[in-house]
Amino acid sequence: MQLSTQNKVNSQQIRSLGKIQSQNKKIQTYIAKYQGKYVLRDIIDLPKPMIQNKDYLEEGTQKINQCISLSDECAAMIHEYDSLMLPLRGAKIDSVYKQQQNASLLCNQELASLSRYLDRKGSNLSLVYYSDKYVFKKSYFEVFAKVGDINEEYTDPAIEFISERIPQVHEVIQRYVNTTIESLRLLKEAKVVLANDYGEDDMYEKIALNFNKQLTIFSKQIEDVTNFNTNMTDRLNEDMAIYKDIVKMLQNDNSIESYRHKEYMDYRKSLKQAENDKVKYFQETLKNYQKLISKAVNGK
Repeated sequence: MQLSTQNKVNSQQIRSLGKIQSQNKKIQTYIAKYQGKYVLRDIIDLPKPMIQNKDYLEEGTQKINQCISLSDECAAMIHEYDSLMLPLRGAKIDSVYKQQQNASLLCNQELASLSRYLDRKGSNLSLVYYSDKYVFKKSYFEVFAKVGDINEEYTDPAIEFISERIPQVHEVIQRYVNTTIESLRLLKEAKVVLANDYGEDDMYEKIALNFNKQLTIFSKQIEDVTNFNTNMTDRLNEDMAIYKDIVKMLQNDNSIESYRHKEYMDYRKSLKQAENDKVKYFQETLKNYQKLISKAVNGK
């Protein structure tokens, strides 16, 4: 893959990573909004009725049962979230980043190698560059094709996968939060209509503690993806800077080659012109000698 093409690919990848980062920021802001918001004191001081109303008893027990049902739904959402996030955790994205690091290392090595080659070449410039030196420069493009292969096999699919998964993760988190808030609301409403203790406080506390714990897990895992995006963006930006440096170096070297070739051609032209001038001079001299000989022989 040519450097200009790879540069365009990396530019698009960086834009995609930027969109993911924006989505991650929204998720983190959303999580922070509810982190630690629900605690035991929200329900513990709510008053209970002195005498149980029959209708209220039915209403309260129904709300508690609804709360239990919603808790089961939340458990299913956590399972759904885990399935979505599994490919984005730890070793999965670390392996992709390691491959991109290898590509970046290859870029740096080739840049240093090209720089040394051109320095040696520049200090021993002959009048004409031979074709084998041009062929040697082609090998750098072949090496960067490997960089493109790594990028195509690992980085690009990973970015596309994350771009697809993060909005789905966000949607599941929102459903989990809304469902949990609804279950806590039902417990508070149940408490104020139930004369006897049905364990509303304990249920509220357990749900609230699990909720905060789960939000912390969400936040940490989204942060890991954010760090991956940041590191990957840094690597891609560094690679693109190397592409620009290499293109500039090769353009400068090509300019020198063109200049040296022009110098050589001008030199060849000057030699040829000098030879032509000598031939003309000798031809004129020969003509003059022939005239003198003719006069001497003919006496004219």
